[in-house]
Amino acid sequence: MKSRRLLALLALPAAALAAAAELPVQFREPFAKSWPIREHQHLQTKAYLDSLKPRATDSAEHRFTLSFESTAAYERSIARVREQLVKLKGWPPEKTVSAPRPRLERVGQDQHADIYRVWTEVFQGVEAYALYMVPRGLAGKAPVLIAIHGGSGCPEAICDLDTRVNYRSFGPEAVKRGYIVYAPGILMNVSYAEPKDPRPPGADYQQLAKQATSLGLSTWDLQVFQIIEGLKALIAIRPEIDGERIGATGLSMGGGYTLGLAALWPKIKAAAPSASFRGEGEKAGSLADLGELVLKGDASRSALVPLICPRPLLIQAGEQDTVAPLEAAKQGVPRVRAYYERLGVADRFEFNVHAGGHVYENAAIFRFFDQYLK
Repeated sequence: MKSRRLLALLALPAAALAAAAELPVQFREPFAKSWPIREHQHLQTKAYLDSLKPRATDSAEHRFTLSFESTAAYERSIARVREQLVKLKGWPPEKTVSAPRPRLERVGQDQHADIYRVWTEVFQGVEAYALYMVPRGLAGKAPVLIAIHGGSGCPEAICDLDTRVNYRSFGPEAVKRGYIVYAPGILMNVSYAEPKDPRPPGADYQQLAKQATSLGLSTWDLQVFQIIEGLKALIAIRPEIDGERIGATGLSMGGGYTLGLAALWPKIKAAAPSASFRGEGEKAGSLADLGELVLKGDASRSALVPLICPRPLLIQAGEQDTVAPLEAAKQGVPRVRAYYERLGVADRFEFNVHAGGHVYENAAIFRFFDQYLK
């Protein structure tokens, strides 16, 4: 990887090399600067929810069946399950934009990356927001990693525009290794980055979540749909993205979104949720409660894993994690592993345990993506 990047740099004109040397080693921006963007996200979503009428939810019991005759047969049966779930979720949501077109604004450069903000109107009047990092000197196409921040977080944190140590500077480290990074903004309030003054009406996440529930929706559903459609639209206009090499990862709540995203979007080739996974004892890995889980927007549970298998999956947990305890993750691992073993692809599943707490352990994540996306 280092030699490939060195060759790319040597191929640049002398003027370009000189310009790169004048750039900061890493672009930085205080979290508070992006607060208006998050506020705007909330207010757009509030206006969208205000425009909707309650919809009926399907309370019937749902049963899903799988075929283990072969990997191909299994994938066909999973495709049918996924179709049923998409209908159950009411996708596409109301007032969806038929041909979303991203708009990009370059907000920074450093010696390793060009950094953009991306807005894509996915629902009428509602823009999906993300940070987009492209390796400098990139020649040709590169794989893209969807990097999802955790609870009370923001894309600026996982991309290390300002410091949150539990993300371990994930975005910049990924770019240094030749990955494009797409870091979506998940609708929430950011405890360490927002004004201490009262938020304007409609800019509080808990209120929006309750309003969505009262309409028979979930903010989780809306966000996952935005991530998928936002990235699809970006791939359509950015020639540097290899749309056949998409990975997904996230920390904490972002790990839960990673599982749900990979389960519902088969274009994701490999997934690596960190500090989020939990099992449910005897029910772990079962499809029995999948319909109910999807309606609730609960993405952290191992019941969603069958929709990811046989694609590569790494589940990461920390020995000292008090937020997503290691023992809770261990409960679900045997059932998850059984799906991969039954299909003869046990090597595609990894349970990675590190010695730390509620943090990324970057080396294992990048080793995993290097194996399956490069």
